[in-house]
Amino acid sequence: MKTVLIYCQYLVGVGHLIRSLSLCRELLAEARVVLLQGGPDIDRTIDHPRFTHLQLTPLLGEVSSDQLRSPDGLGLDAVWAARRTEIDAALEQPVDLVITEYFPFSRRPFTAEIEHLLVAARSRHGAPALCSLRDLPNPQIALPTAERDRLLGEYFRAVLWHGDASVGIPCPDGLPAAVELVPTGYVAPPKLTSVPANNGTIVVSIGGGRFGTLLFDRVLAVAHRFADRRFILYASPFASGYLEENGTLPDNVEARPFSADFEQQLAGAELSLSLFGYNTAVSIARYGVNALVYPYERFVEQVSRAQAFERKGLVRCLHRSELDDPELLFGRIEQALAEPLVAAGSLDLNGAGRARQYVARLFAS
Repeated sequence: MKTVLIYCQYLVGVGHLIRSLSLCRELLAEARVVLLQGGPDIDRTIDHPRFTHLQLTPLLGEVSSDQLRSPDGLGLDAVWAARRTEIDAALEQPVDLVITEYFPFSRRPFTAEIEHLLVAARSRHGAPALCSLRDLPNPQIALPTAERDRLLGEYFRAVLWHGDASVGIPCPDGLPAAVELVPTGYVAPPKLTSVPANNGTIVVSIGGGRFGTLLFDRVLAVAHRFADRRFILYASPFASGYLEENGTLPDNVEARPFSADFEQQLAGAELSLSLFGYNTAVSIARYGVNALVYPYERFVEQVSRAQAFERKGLVRCLHRSELDDPELLFGRIEQALAEPLVAAGSLDLNGAGRARQYVARLFAS
């Protein structure tokens, strides 16, 4: 059986890891899968005999910046050296295909490390590479086009684009002629076996990143005015301290850490209030959740995604001026509860399946 190695480095949130795990889960139908995880462990993995989860010495980054840091307080030179050793050890076993999450459209500080991985996998095992790319790369942290195209042309067979052009988000263009663009649809985790009925809750979430607690602050300021509703706040793995620092919550508010039951609660929510990262967008669209979304303005791709989904009739956008004014925020929540959004559009969510089909064809060729 063939072996696929997936390299995933997340910097400010775990959305890339969640998507990579969904791909891993699907690709296990075709191959052994090795996941190289470059961000800190968040206790998410796959229990399968053909799956190997390798943790690199972790690094994290800053928004819209190339600055990196070790969450363990190590010096960067020591971290890079340790990661090189760990990657080389992973390549001691046969590898038939490498998939890089987001690179070379981003992850510029990791170029030397990833290029070493690609060169070693090809020289030792003859392994080609694919890029796994979300719907909207962040232009603030993109590699220069010339460098991106050099890397694509030298190492990559194809770009697996995990988006849906029918939403109004265009496919990436201008790729080197030899690199195939494969639109897959959005990558979604396995669907719930049973979707709960409307449970009367308002789910407030900030995704898997270290930002967005402003949304919690503003919602907490008006939650007491909805005494007949129950609010559940979900913090990210990197913002759990926020919940501890805020002490006593209103009687109708419950705070929970980043957890596996989030999708279950979201699917049955009367209303979702959230940022609008990739995985939150997928879950809202999949279950037709009545949603008010506040795209985090420092992530320009969240703004573009939210605008596209709103035009498609999948969500309603909440603007910063409304978030900052308690009366306006109260009014938007009240309206959303009184006039629930009935999703007018649909989303192609077979991204993992189409990625698997492409890999199967590649192995068969």
